[in-house]
Amino acid sequence: MIRAGIGAAVGALRGVLLDSPLSRAGSGVA
Repeated sequence: MIRAGIGAAVGALRGVLLDSPLSRAGSGVA
């Protein structure tokens, strides 16, 4: 459940930071 929450948070952050390298890093972690 925690991972699902993190995935949702990462997805939201990715939507806001599409051209941010952090979004790619988060995607790799998720």
